[in-house]
Amino acid sequence: MENLVRQVDHLDTEINVAKGSIVQGVTPTEQELNLLFAKITRRALLNHELEQVRAERNSLRDRLNQHQ
Repeated sequence: MENLVRQVDHLDTEINVAKGSIVQGVTPTEQELNLLFAKITRRALLNHELEQVRAERNSLRDRLNQHQ
C-alpha cells in the first residue's frame, strides 16, 4: 500500500509539473495534452487501486477485531 501511495504522490508531482509547463494563453500541443491526460488517467487508476487495497485492509481488520 505504501508503494501505491508513493506512486500517487509521484504522479501528483508530475501532473503539477506538466500543468505548469503549459503556458497560459498559448494553446497547448496535442502531445502536451496527451501526456497530461495520460498522467491524470494513470493517477485515477492508481487511486482506485489504492482505495480497493484500503477497503480490503479495513475489512480484514474488522474481521480480526470480531474474533478477538
